[in-house]
Amino acid sequence: MNNYQKYRLSQKLKAQSELQEVLLDNIHSSIFWIDNQDRVKGCNSSFCNLLKLSQEEIIGKEICKIFFDLCNLPIKKSLQQLKETEFTFEDKIYRLRSQIFLDNKGENGGIVSIITDITEKKQFEANMQFIVQQSKLSEVGEMLSAIVHQWKNPLVELSAVAHKMMYYDKKKKLTSDNIKEFYNNIMTQTIYMSETIDGFRDFIKPSNKPKTFNVDTGLKEVLMLLSHSLKYSHIELDYVNNSKEYCFAYGYPNEFKQVIVSIINNARDAVVEVKESNPSLTGRIVLTLYKNSDNIELFIEDNGKGVEDEIKDKIFNPFFSTKNSGDGFGLYMAKLIIENKMQGKINILPSEKCTKFCISIPLSESIN
Repeated sequence: MNNYQKYRLSQKLKAQSELQEVLLDNIHSSIFWIDNQDRVKGCNSSFCNLLKLSQEEIIGKEICKIFFDLCNLPIKKSLQQLKETEFTFEDKIYRLRSQIFLDNKGENGGIVSIITDITEKKQFEANMQFIVQQSKLSEVGEMLSAIVHQWKNPLVELSAVAHKMMYYDKKKKLTSDNIKEFYNNIMTQTIYMSETIDGFRDFIKPSNKPKTFNVDTGLKEVLMLLSHSLKYSHIELDYVNNSKEYCFAYGYPNEFKQVIVSIINNARDAVVEVKESNPSLTGRIVLTLYKNSDNIELFIEDNGKGVEDEIKDKIFNPFFSTKNSGDGFGLYMAKLIIENKMQGKINILPSEKCTKFCISIPLSESIN
């Protein structure tokens, strides 16, 4: 009876071992485990394919003797310290994750590691950044137009100062007080023009890494760039920050600005279209910012023609546009940036005679 029970138990353990082996071999990621002397104790077929070696050529060997690239100092150190790291092997990008496993005595038996091919993921992220930048270029023309309008007044002012200085000089009336006044005027105008260019440069430059940023500051920078363009279209712009504290979010500040520019430009076009048939209409775009316990909400509302119910579900689709010259990419990219890159939400809210967007992004846990 004892022999029979031992046989049954050995068969059960054998079946479990075979099942585990099948499961490991059907995992796409490469898995291997080493003992405390860095000798390979086991691996799955994906790891064999990665090294182009058989299990007999791998098991029992020191990991550094069969996987040379893994033993580069930074990677080997990450392996030993159980840190997640990325490395390149044969023109592909891999992510390495490690964890300690226990032996049959419950003691440290070594390290088990999982190597995942993330080449396609990295390529997708790179392509996504390229698409975001391409979409941003469609807004650059609008921004340049805004800068032209913003620079007209200071250039006229500088020209007037130059003529006045020359007139005073010819009349021998130029005093030190006059020079100080002219200097202050010139510096005020040039600083304003410099800030405008800095804002435009920050808008174009991609945010390669997420970081904590002040939403209120970002909105004010965008509104400064667009204010003259809206004024030229006879549209009033109101911004209300209902938060009594700073509103810090974690994400991509320049891409967030891109979203705001895209929505405001759409709102401006909608208002201008209505004003063509109703010139007495006072065009208006209102931005309202709220800070909640775990997120920041921004509402952007205009009194344009609104969005019909039957197309509200399509408004964020790629290549869908209600404008004859539109490419249908702006709101699609806005949704991609807010929801995929910043883990937020963007929606168009029900409204009878206007268009109202709601953007919600997570609150930053730190302002550092």
